[in-house]
Amino acid sequence: MTILPVHDIKKNSDLLRSNKSLKNLYDIIAKYDDTEAAVWLENGEIQSLTYSDYIKMTRNYAAFLHDAIEAEPDSYVVISMDTCKEWFPVFWGVIQAGYNAVLVDVNQTDDMVNYQIQQSGAKAIITTVQRPMLDPSVRYIDANAVFQAPETDTFTPGKWGDHAALCTSGTTGTSRIFEYNGEAIVEQVLSSELLSHSLKRAVSNKNFRSFAFLPYHHVFGFIVNLMWSCFLGYSNIYPANRTPQAILETAQKCQPQLFVTVPLVANNFCTGLQKKLAKESVIKRALFHTMKAVSLGIQRIAPDFGLKVAEKVFFGSLTSKLLGSSISRMMQEILEPSSLDVRLPKRSC
Repeated sequence: MTILPVHDIKKNSDLLRSNKSLKNLYDIIAKYDDTEAAVWLENGEIQSLTYSDYIKMTRNYAAFLHDAIEAEPDSYVVISMDTCKEWFPVFWGVIQAGYNAVLVDVNQTDDMVNYQIQQSGAKAIITTVQRPMLDPSVRYIDANAVFQAPETDTFTPGKWGDHAALCTSGTTGTSRIFEYNGEAIVEQVLSSELLSHSLKRAVSNKNFRSFAFLPYHHVFGFIVNLMWSCFLGYSNIYPANRTPQAILETAQKCQPQLFVTVPLVANNFCTGLQKKLAKESVIKRALFHTMKAVSLGIQRIAPDFGLKVAEKVFFGSLTSKLLGSSISRMMQEILEPSSLDVRLPKRSC
């Protein structure tokens, strides 16, 4: 894959800072035109979409949703889908149609989805699963129908939506919904300018490929892959599913530079590696532990240089077998929606 320069992070950050709205964020992203935006495998072959493709799809989806939902502007619409290449145009289609988005786990029960709809006051739900027990007053929209929305050149957006709401899982109590306006979300995206100085391995003005592993209803997946990565002009890689086989095949063929995940997944990789290591000879195990100790020692003295040595010299062949030879950083975080570092008050619906 050829990595081409894409944009000036500071220039785009200044442009976004001048108007902290979702519409302005989208307009900046739209300027990437024919830059690669999404990658996936189909019958073992790499397929892709550009940002120009996404802009056309977003307009088509927005026109379809505007007519299908027929609600007041600024009404909330639930998006309940697993991570997929259509997430970008569905989310932005909702916003462009004049509505706001509630991000709901596709694996939630009908009872929980009904509760979240009631709490948010949503007028419709876009989902990839059948929901026979939904409140009949809420408009049900099959996501596959949205994916097949006819092309249009005549739709003109009116007022854009400017809010997104994220739901806590409810595993430790009642699920809560936190609403963020465009400015609060933009403040998260603007961290890219700071990170471009402190985390140069992950923030670049090139068309990096980022592995879209996390669900987009999750605050970390939503902010990093759907908002932040697209603002940087990155391309998201979408595996067919989250089985180890699909992840490894997709990573090895599509060659991500970034793998955005949570500590549990990283720990599982390490556990699997330790199990394989235990089956090796005493000499190989001793050699591995020696290289690991040397690598960590170098990283303590010179972090950037140490990581490069670990990736390219000590463990290059191992990394290549797991996540591809282009991987430069595994980003880890655990966040609940209520812990977003925003500079504006957040409101619980």
